[in-house]
Amino acid sequence: MAAFEESFARVPVKRASEAQRRLWLLAAEGIRASKRDGVVRLLGNRYWADFLHGHMGQQLVVRFDPEDLHGGVHVYRLDGSYLGFAGCIEAVGFNDVEAAREHSRARRQWMKAQRAMLDAARKMTPADVADLIPPMTEAPTPEAKVVRLVTEPMAAPAPKPAAISEREAEVHERVIADLSDYRPAPAEETPADRYQRARDAEDALAAGREVPPEVAGWLGGYQQTAEYRSQRRLYEDFGGREETI
Repeated sequence: MAAFEESFARVPVKRASEAQRRLWLLAAEGIRASKRDGVVRLLGNRYWADFLHGHMGQQLVVRFDPEDLHGGVHVYRLDGSYLGFAGCIEAVGFNDVEAAREHSRARRQWMKAQRAMLDAARKMTPADVADLIPPMTEAPTPEAKVVRLVTEPMAAPAPKPAAISEREAEVHERVIADLSDYRPAPAEETPADRYQRARDAEDALAAGREVPPEVAGWLGGYQQTAEYRSQRRLYEDFGGREETI
């Protein structure tokens, strides 16, 4: 120890700079900042700092601790120049990369099982679907234990409507036709309504509930459309509401 202390006192010790220490044990990920406010997203979490206002819509590189995603990220340009630290302003995603990978792996397995179920449903004929419906059995009529005679007078039969003339019938039909012209037209389903209907079906399948084969068939076809993909991106970016920092 005496020899070490003597040499340690005479030999200059090199120490790593703050910029070098930021690179130790930190993972890197290329991310594009939001065009609206400069927010960067990583595995469901949102990060932001004042300097990101000047880099809205740009491709950046973030470095982070894989075991502490909620601790914030260090932001760099693509040329390696350091911009600053962005704190986690919305910790709604995963806190470590391994948990995100496990979730992604489980989701892929679930989607594969759902596609197999959908393919099987598409191959079913109406007769196959009918065979899955349990037969309806008529409930037995309960046997009366107490019998009592009816003493109240029976109600008189309802009078028959009086016959109308051809002239009155013609006027009645004309009034009904006029009223039908003023009935409001049925509301058309918007893309957002269709996507919400698809999400309801997906949630039912994820919960293990059965859905009608025609709904499953419609969902499989709708998931292949450009409308579904665009609506899903809107939902993932904004969650069906206006986000604020």
